[in-house]
Amino acid sequence: MIGQERALEIAYLALKSVVADEVEIMLTAEQAALTRFCYSTIHQNIERQDLLLSVRVIADGCLGQAYTSSESAEALRDAGRKAVEIALNHKGEVASGFSAGGPAQCLPTFYAETAGCDANERAAITGRMATVARARGFHIHGSVDNEQSELAVITSNGAEQYARFTKAGLRVMVASDEGDTGFSEAVSRNVQLLEPEKVAARASDKCRLNHRRVSLVPGSYVTILEELAVADLVRFMATLGLNGQAVNEGRSFAIDRLGGLVVDPRITLRDDPWSARGLPMPFDHEGTPKRPISLIEKGVLVQVVHDLNTAAVAGTRSTGHAAPPDPEAMMGYPAPTNLFLDGGDSSVEEMIASTELGVLVTRLHYTNSPNPRRVTVTGMTRDGTFLIEDGRIIRALNNQRFHQGVLEMLNAVSSIGREPELHRDGHGGVGVSMQHGVVGASAHHIPALKVDQFSYIGESPVV
Repeated sequence: MIGQERALEIAYLALKSVVADEVEIMLTAEQAALTRFCYSTIHQNIERQDLLLSVRVIADGCLGQAYTSSESAEALRDAGRKAVEIALNHKGEVASGFSAGGPAQCLPTFYAETAGCDANERAAITGRMATVARARGFHIHGSVDNEQSELAVITSNGAEQYARFTKAGLRVMVASDEGDTGFSEAVSRNVQLLEPEKVAARASDKCRLNHRRVSLVPGSYVTILEELAVADLVRFMATLGLNGQAVNEGRSFAIDRLGGLVVDPRITLRDDPWSARGLPMPFDHEGTPKRPISLIEKGVLVQVVHDLNTAAVAGTRSTGHAAPPDPEAMMGYPAPTNLFLDGGDSSVEEMIASTELGVLVTRLHYTNSPNPRRVTVTGMTRDGTFLIEDGRIIRALNNQRFHQGVLEMLNAVSSIGREPELHRDGHGGVGVSMQHGVVGASAHHIPALKVDQFSYIGESPVV
């Protein structure tokens, strides 16, 4: 990594090379490594290093932006000139100003153990998981990754922010020779908190149950959604509905509903970038300091999130949720990055025991929203879907296609898990780039839920 002194030096060189009304420089430097394994054997090690510098300017009231991956003085000047040229030729919406910065919270974002994790250590973690699965007669497929990064943001308005980050994660599918599967994952800024044996054991337990799958008659069923599945669904509500751009453009369920009851009163949803239980982040990609905020309090919609531009349109202040100004970003709007859904007083085992007829879902796959305004989500269940009768799991089900409104689901909650878990947002719903994914990584701390109705519309016998 290049370090704080060099990162800010590069950023200020870029800033001084630009002549415009306002200037913003964002620099990210990243190192990422990934170990993949199949049939309990490592087959691939990947490492990459990357640097991205974004120059955004306001000239004649319009916004221009350009990028470079070089830290040379010539490349910085060229990026600045291109940004100004784009702004002067831009006839679109008048740009809002850039951040003035401010004090950011000192957070535990970097762990030397994670930064120093090499291929041998990732192989050792893989071996620990393979040993657990092998003892049960299974093999494993998946990956172990670790990353470190730096983010610097400076503006001509006085913002100067710098932080460094680490992140480690593992994903494991345990499989039998007959094609039965189970899945589990973990993510943390600290690699020592991943607990690979626990993750592999959980996936192995699902694989053991996920045998001789049968069909389910389409319909609405009482459903127990494990933590990973709930995280996938709730992030749609957050990214599609609780972002300021969607509200400004009339595309959000939150329009005209602030202060009103939108979901079950037992649901409290926060965005907490300070909590060490998540992936802490002190400031956003515009240099605005982050802080914990309430989104939904006891079922009542409290607020949505903003970056500087959407806040200016709405006549409010940024909440520190600017997405990375990245040319490869999958989405470029403000959205919650560290969701925390409050836990309840039940375990998954207690939810199962209290269910006369229902379905248990481990995780979801290929989820999409055909109706963002209503936050309707469709997709498939995967790696462990089970039929419950008389308080116990009686058999495995084929993967089910579902079509479900998230708000309707959160208004049909009967039990909330007492132990939320952290799961990464693998879909990049907050502007995470497919390439520059370390700094912008998001993860959500979510409990399991039991809901009185969940709609299944078909199935696939294929794993």
